Amino acid sequence: MTTRPILVVDDEAASREALATLHRLNGHAVVTASNGREALDRLRETEPCVILLDYVMPIMDGRAFREAQKADPRWAHIPVVLLTALPEEDFDALAVLQKPVTYEILAPLLRACEGLSRESR
Repeated sequence: MTTRPILVVDDEAASREALATLHRLNGHAVVTASNGREALDRLRETEPCVILLDYVMPIMDGRAFREAQKADPRWAHIPVVLLTALPEEDFDALAVLQKPVTYEILAPLLRACEGLSRESR
């Protein structure tokens, strides 16, 4: 179990809360955001071990968030897993997964991300 939270970013409340609940039930701390701008605010408040990021969102989409995240040395090292319903192959992330995604698929990635995040601190 990680002491640093997972940041779940998704504009669809049901998806966001389902992912958050799933990870909490599996022993992870979780913070959430409904768009990229809100996610940047969360980064100012806490340093997550990994970011689960939706692509299509209002206000600030996943690509704009990722560019802002990578541009800030405080956050650039935090691994991102893109979760999307759209085919997206050229996104700079540790993994790009098609929605819906199961915990069985995410669990090994989260463990890998936690290790990467610790190494780059």
